Amino acid sequence: MFNKSIKSKRKNSRRLAAIFMAGMIMLTGCGKTGSSKKTEINSETQTTSEPTTKTSTTIAVEPTTSEPTTQNPSAKEPVAQKEISEKTVLLGANMKKNDAELPSFDEEKKFVDSTADFSFELMKKVLAEEDDNVMISPISIINALAMTENGAAGNTLADMEKVVGRGMTRDEYNRALSAYCESLYDDKAQFSNKNSIWIRKGIGVKDAFVQKCKDYYDSEIFQAPFDESTLNDINNWGYNNTNGLIDKTIDQINETNIMFLVNALYFEGEWAAAYTEDSISEDRIFTDKDGNEDKVTMLSSQENCCFTLNNGTGFIKPYEGDKYSFVGILPADGKSPEEYISEIKGNDFIAAVTNPDYSKDVYVEIPEFSADYRSSLKAPLYDMGMESAFEDADFSEMLDLSTVDGGRAKISDVYHNTHIDVDRKGTRAAATTAVVVDNESCTIAGEEVHITLDQPFVYMIIDNSTGLPTFMGVCNDIVK
Repeated sequence: MFNKSIKSKRKNSRRLAAIFMAGMIMLTGCGKTGSSKKTEINSETQTTSEPTTKTSTTIAVEPTTSEPTTQNPSAKEPVAQKEISEKTVLLGANMKKNDAELPSFDEEKKFVDSTADFSFELMKKVLAEEDDNVMISPISIINALAMTENGAAGNTLADMEKVVGRGMTRDEYNRALSAYCESLYDDKAQFSNKNSIWIRKGIGVKDAFVQKCKDYYDSEIFQAPFDESTLNDINNWGYNNTNGLIDKTIDQINETNIMFLVNALYFEGEWAAAYTEDSISEDRIFTDKDGNEDKVTMLSSQENCCFTLNNGTGFIKPYEGDKYSFVGILPADGKSPEEYISEIKGNDFIAAVTNPDYSKDVYVEIPEFSADYRSSLKAPLYDMGMESAFEDADFSEMLDLSTVDGGRAKISDVYHNTHIDVDRKGTRAAATTAVVVDNESCTIAGEEVHITLDQPFVYMIIDNSTGLPTFMGVCNDIVK
């Protein structure tokens, strides 16, 4: 399923155009099981090749580096990499990354359904608290949460399986997410998905937890003092793995913080059909949510398919390589993007974008724009049913709790950062997600369709093989 392209459903005379959905974007990430032994990390040792352990397998120290974002031949030059301090050590030189188990077809189907459901419910929760430009990457968020879920037990595990996997077991979800992330790489569009775990010196972690994150998510494991240098290192790691688009993954490190589970996602794609000079219009008007008029640059094109969903009209515009598409949706007159999204179900969106209407000539105008978004996802995830992870949590499969003050640990926050640039050449988008673990303390009439995004709209970047959004956002005004 994951490698079967939407284009197999297209008519031979048509190409699937990208769907630009005003105000929404999503991304994904991936990991396997290991032993149940625990590994302790000596808080007094920074450079020893064998951290102190009680009854655990030794995790060796490697030279501290941060791999640059993977580039494809058509991508822009990568930014200069920022260094990781000598105080931070990369662990796991002697830990073998096992081949992740493959999901069944049924598990792949359940994953698509669950991820669509999770993505739209989370977006609704976020929009309920925001009235400005919003953009999230569900794939980035899911990666960070899935790593965290590998250390959960009891009611905390049950809650996370219910919220993140929508009923899929942890093992089912690990297999499906890992396979899905592998399917997202492409020869033309650039896609990078990186994961890391940052552990405070002196905190013991379970071997089985580390092994799962290594196998399914290829997680880098870092041991650090959790001082100012660690704050810089985590932010430098995020910067390096988003090609410089996101320079601050976290704002601070507190005394109670004992672990950060971090995902960084990067996308760069050029339009399949380049814009010509006569298709670019300067000084066009975009009317924002407050009725103010801003001058923008509009990009005009003819696309080959469209769709309607809950009285909103959408189009699909492909990126080079036909792996990804841009989706734009203009809500019906009088309806805000927030109101529109509140009525959409994930599976209905997937059905609409994977079975669009090819019978119309679709004329599209989209503005060039950029957007940044930073938010805490604690309240939305709590409201979705993850209460126990933030309160009476059980992460006994992650940590040696004898090394944790108070003998308990919980999630204190989930930080999410996104950035997008849409212009005449294509799109660049990035996201970081950091889970912080603390000690306790319808049809369109006529043969032509015109969709002009000159007012608040919903947008997404989707993976054509499943229709899942890697990024999704709402554009209420154009940022200068």
